Amino acid sequence: MSEEKVVSLNGGPVPLAGQVQQDVIDRLEGLLSCARSGDLQGFACIAYHAEDKCSRWRAGSQGGYAMLGALKVLSDEMSDLIREPAE
Repeated sequence: MSEEKVVSLNGGPVPLAGQVQQDVIDRLEGLLSCARSGDLQGFACIAYHAEDKCSRWRAGSQGGYAMLGALKVLSDEMSDLIREPAE
């Protein structure tokens, strides 16, 4: 299979390992701004790394069932991305 035919789960090009992902940087900077202002009280994160590894961590207040609900929604959204065929 040629390299140009490989697509990501959302249909876009697959980024090269180690390639800067500006949307990731933008999201993290936005979250950091919220944390510095005191708006962000807790944080749970999963991350996909260039070495094809994942990590997870949490910090601050976890918000009880509200956080679990948000995590479930994210899990469902990611599952949908995996199941949807790329166009």
